[in-house]
Amino acid sequence: MTDKTTLQKFGSLVAWLSVILGSFASGSRAEDDPAHYPKWSWDSVPVYLHFGSQTQLTDEQVATAARLSNFICLEKAHGRLTDRDHPERIMGLDARRLKQANPDAKVLMYWNTLIAWPFTLYNQRFAETHPRDWTLRDQVTGEPLLKSMLGDMPVYQYNLLNPEVRSWWASTAGASVKEFGFDGLYMDAISQSRRPVLLNKGWGRDKGEELDEAAIDMMKQVRAAMGPERLLVFNGLRTRNGTVDEETMGDAKFLPYADGAKIEHFDQFASSSKEDIVMYWRMATKAAEEGKIVLYKAWPDHEANFTNPEFMKQNAAELEAIARNKITFPLACYLIGAQRHSYFCYGWGYNAEDGQLVDYPEYRRQLGPPKGAASRDGKTWVFAREFEHASVRVDLESRLAKITWNTGDTENAVQPTPDADNDSNWPDLRKRVVELGELAAAPKLHIAEGYSERDNIKPIYFDGLPWQGKPTRVFAWLGLPQSIDGNVPGVVLVHGGGGTAFIDWVKKWNERGFAAISIAVEGQIDRRDATGNGWQRHDWAGPARDGIYGDSDKPLTDQWMYHAVADTILANSLLRSLPQVDAKKVGLMGISWGGVITSTVIGIDDRFAFAIPTYGCGGLFDAQNQYGRALRDNALYREVWDPLVRMDNVKMPVLWLSWTGDLHFPLDAQSRCYTAAPGQHQVALLPDMRHGHAPGWNPQDSYAFAESVVQTGSPWCTQLGVKHESDGPRISFTSTKPIDKAMLITTTDTGHTGLRSWTETPAEFKQNQTRVIVNLSLPPDTTAWFISLYSGDLVASSDFQQPETN
Repeated sequence: MTDKTTLQKFGSLVAWLSVILGSFASGSRAEDDPAHYPKWSWDSVPVYLHFGSQTQLTDEQVATAARLSNFICLEKAHGRLTDRDHPERIMGLDARRLKQANPDAKVLMYWNTLIAWPFTLYNQRFAETHPRDWTLRDQVTGEPLLKSMLGDMPVYQYNLLNPEVRSWWASTAGASVKEFGFDGLYMDAISQSRRPVLLNKGWGRDKGEELDEAAIDMMKQVRAAMGPERLLVFNGLRTRNGTVDEETMGDAKFLPYADGAKIEHFDQFASSSKEDIVMYWRMATKAAEEGKIVLYKAWPDHEANFTNPEFMKQNAAELEAIARNKITFPLACYLIGAQRHSYFCYGWGYNAEDGQLVDYPEYRRQLGPPKGAASRDGKTWVFAREFEHASVRVDLESRLAKITWNTGDTENAVQPTPDADNDSNWPDLRKRVVELGELAAAPKLHIAEGYSERDNIKPIYFDGLPWQGKPTRVFAWLGLPQSIDGNVPGVVLVHGGGGTAFIDWVKKWNERGFAAISIAVEGQIDRRDATGNGWQRHDWAGPARDGIYGDSDKPLTDQWMYHAVADTILANSLLRSLPQVDAKKVGLMGISWGGVITSTVIGIDDRFAFAIPTYGCGGLFDAQNQYGRALRDNALYREVWDPLVRMDNVKMPVLWLSWTGDLHFPLDAQSRCYTAAPGQHQVALLPDMRHGHAPGWNPQDSYAFAESVVQTGSPWCTQLGVKHESDGPRISFTSTKPIDKAMLITTTDTGHTGLRSWTETPAEFKQNQTRVIVNLSLPPDTTAWFISLYSGDLVASSDFQQPETN
């Protein structure tokens, strides 16, 4: 479809859409809402949750879910590890707990229309316990057409053209909803039976309409089995490339037989075009016109979700941070199309850890009813809508959106600290931070009871600074190389958000000949808590991190960063006091928030021989993400805690390790730090690095850098300078290793560096002994660029180059 044809087709569609939206703009209805519907309001964003846990929900998960929403569905495999024989009992128990925590909550039970997922008692041995013709089979071979294999467990599919199967399905699903106290049923995959591969191999190519009638028959039967007081919602309304059958509006043909439907592919999978989003608004409007519920399943990234196992390897805290940063566009798209009984469901997938059970600040905002219809800016793809307390604008072409909350932005506002209510106190506060560098005496060490030494790595506590009048200790893993010949270099290791002291990290450094201590800077130990997502806190814990410097209103000595910095300096004092360690060769590495701590500490403790801040850095007050929003008005950060405040003290060699796609710490903020430090620095921007602890410590770059510094006093490669010639930049390096190739990495985009598209092209270079020269010709409209040199698996990058106007 050409752009011209698309605009012609959707110009009339959007004009029609605006008329329909106008009829619902007030959010009022003449008739009363059905009594069995969840209570619904424009007061704030109406949230629907659809998640599951393979174990029974924790009290914290129940409380969070009940606080966020009064409309919830528990997923298909919920409770299967707690009660393998009959997980429905756990589903029912958790449904009751959710409704006890929120008496207004309506909880749906999950049933798949097509797939006999082998989790529930009813489906665990479906093919073995039912007649042969109950299972969908290949018309040629007679073998079952499986959905997939779960380990050695086949996943069968129902033969929906068999009326006995439909009758069994409806009666069993309806009875289970009633038995376990659910408020209704969620019918998944209502139209998946019409997939071409199933029509061709199983049902027959001409069976599409008959399958639709079968689904409608199941809906009628299960409604009768459940009773009229229970909800029936199906998945779902779907478009592809902005096209659906105009008569049926996609699977809206099922709406008369249900209370509502989910738009599961909203801006996702094959439904992520601007035309798709507009078509979904149209579908939702049609549903609202009929008084139906619409569930918008929104996703933080239209190209990443639970179906990408590599992406989902990131821990829950990292996925949450990305989701927090990216919520504006999907939420704005929802608000443009939202009608009465429209709900917003947001997360990476359907597990409890996939980002739905997060108290996003946007959920707590006052919204209020819409003031009128959504409007379109001429023939562009820019849409806007006004609510009582919010203004929404979204550009579907550029995928940019803005929500202006008109109730006062108190979420990120930071009160001045009691010690710092005027400028004259800033020098005193800075002085007190610098005085942490005087913690040169080794702290008292304690053996951590209940842990076993592994690979010569010991579990310990050491004394920290008092917090709120109480003594504190810091949990750590402390390890030495297996064989020691004389004194060895050492390194202090600081984790990031969602992390703890990691024994594997210590082991990696030990294997490279370094003594290492990995510390836990939030009062935690190396054992998971009851949720399985966090870490247990010990009896001598100090403060934990409060968001993004969220404790800036507290006294300086009660703030988390104060103690994290002190703990890191004390770990340095402890490690360098060991007789096996060369005190002049102890370095520091931190990942993510540990990188922020590292960037802060190196301006305070000049004893470190080297430092490796990974991802994390300073200069975040104007970052175009959650850090900038939290810090732009935080005077304490800019005057006291920003690592830039003391970056001119940094004389040791520093490796700044990151990648172009980092959504947390932009490359221009990182650049601000290393260009402000007078000491030597090396930059390594690794291709496709990802953000996480393992992606931070697995590459060889940190170890090679540290080895070079402790052996020679310098990084193995540094940039010497950049000259801007008439035909392009000329950049020079010094390298003690042979260079295999050079790559030019460029972008023509602007904004947050982690959201830009980057292009890699080979660059010509010359190496004469240790001198490397790269001559460049930049593509037109380049807004930022850098060079990366490769020596085997190692990367050495130039400084990040970006005109100030970007």
